Amino acid sequence: MGRFKTTRYSASYSFYCCSIFGLFSVPAPLFRTCVNGGVFLLADSINTSPQTAMWNLHNSVARLESSDILAALDIEKPYEGLYVERACVNRALGARILRLNASQDDDIYPAVQEYYARGKDVVATYTPTRTGAVRAQVYWRYHQFDVEQGPAVGVELIVSMQTSLLDSDPSASVITSIPCDEVWACELDDDASQFERLQLSIARPTVWTEKGSRTVHLFRPQNRNVSYVEVVHEEDGQLARMELAAGSRPTVHCETSLFGEPLEKGVIRRGRVWGMFVPRSNDFDAALTCLREIAAAPLPLTT
Repeated sequence: MGRFKTTRYSASYSFYCCSIFGLFSVPAPLFRTCVNGGVFLLADSINTSPQTAMWNLHNSVARLESSDILAALDIEKPYEGLYVERACVNRALGARILRLNASQDDDIYPAVQEYYARGKDVVATYTPTRTGAVRAQVYWRYHQFDVEQGPAVGVELIVSMQTSLLDSDPSASVITSIPCDEVWACELDDDASQFERLQLSIARPTVWTEKGSRTVHLFRPQNRNVSYVEVVHEEDGQLARMELAAGSRPTVHCETSLFGEPLEKGVIRRGRVWGMFVPRSNDFDAALTCLREIAAAPLPLTT
């Protein structure tokens, strides 16, 4: 299986390429909206087919709905992540995936500067951090892959950190919380036998720090016919931490630290994390199918 390509851009280089190749001539968003708050309710009506699943915005809340997934996120609160109510015909999952910077000061996202929905993308640009050193732009991109037992559905999180000062720290963390007590992990490989079950203990986190190790995690929720696969770009993951929380419903919290090294002024550091729901039957093979789709995908052209 081919390895992923790493994307690092300087602001001047990105502007030059976009100018030469006309990448700024993209279709206009379906609509843009101002930040004015609001309340959002999940309803379980199906209005779109799996092939035409798109995001819909209601104030700052983005809703993703098809016959295979029902989920929502509050763009003003990226640290709360994507709440998934239903995936692959399984209801009441209660999973909260791809929570961005949930373990750090929420003020890393002091305010949303602009956001919009366009087809399978929701895009948000945030004002700079308090120090003014880093500004974040985030894409949530819907994906659907064909696997043996049915469609795999989920979201790709694309995080771009642009620096404006020397030795800026672009680090970010992504946390997924999902009710389950069984987690498997492997490196980026094309062999289902490489999956190993993690031995998790309550209040005793499992931590590994080797760059590129165990960048694929497969979670199996209890009493469900669906599994969740999370894939981190091998060049982006710096540290991973897995913890089993006690309670009437066991829940696993998986935290991945992205980036790590300081950046020069004017550099854009981009990271990618995929969260995909797959049918439980033959879920290892389905996870590998997702990996092949991810490896073959073109690099994202974000604007």
